[in-house]
Amino acid sequence: MISEKTVELNLTTEFINWLSHQHNTPYFAVGPTQAQEAQWGFDAGVFGNATGALIQYKRAYVNGTVWEWKLNRTKAKDQLRRLQQLEAAGHAVFFAFPYFHTLSQVQSHRRRLLLHTFWFKPSQITPVGGPDGHHEVRFDSSTRKWSVHSEEGSDMPQPVSLGEVISAIDSPENRLSSLAEAFNLIVLDDREPVSSIEREPGDHVSILSGACIVGRGDA
Repeated sequence: MISEKTVELNLTTEFINWLSHQHNTPYFAVGPTQAQEAQWGFDAGVFGNATGALIQYKRAYVNGTVWEWKLNRTKAKDQLRRLQQLEAAGHAVFFAFPYFHTLSQVQSHRRRLLLHTFWFKPSQITPVGGPDGHHEVRFDSSTRKWSVHSEEGSDMPQPVSLGEVISAIDSPENRLSSLAEAFNLIVLDDREPVSSIEREPGDHVSILSGACIVGRGDA
């Protein structure tokens, strides 16, 4: 079974390469530290042309025809809620559920991994007891049925298409400055002041630590 980091690295690389080629302009990724990821709820931001998206990747656990992806495995157990709030504010936010789980599949699907991934908006995942807490998203490949489980299961809609994900990233209404403002209000709230965020040696204060979502050259 591959790690979540393997999923993240390969899918982010494909996103950046594809978007940069299609738009003939550089796209890039921003990733939080491990401690920040647990608080902020996303694995990577993909940005370019003053637009961008936040993506939370999950690795798959496979048992026969049932594929499962585990949500909210952090101390606060509130990643889903925070991402739902960012989406509700009008921003491009997605869960990526890979339909591959071995290194041989990563190799065989190379350059097509984005197409071998299920994409969900956070609002499509609605556990019976609310967004906080441990949840498991399940897909039965024999019935094509989606569901989300915690103490009680509930049905889910079908995933959105990759084309819809790309359109959301490229939308002229998806302004990076607005996403940064919403991120600061929703994720960097009063419970976690900028001064308390864990930084690695040599880190400087960037937009990910309170000003906006990507660093500025004059920071």
